[in-house]
Amino acid sequence: MNMLFGNKIKELRDENGIMQCHLAALLEIDTPMFSKIERGDRSVKVVFEEVK
Repeated sequence: MNMLFGNKIKELRDENGIMQCHLAALLEIDTPMFSKIERGDRSVKVVFEEVK
């Protein structure tokens, strides 16, 4: 599951010409952490907040 998620992120990032460091900055994480997520070495917990 983690690898599929990471592969999809990389695919979309590459298609849109976005560098890892730029996306990591938007997510407020460091680039090495983003790289681990993209490779599937680190799991991701997604939390959605209700917008009022």
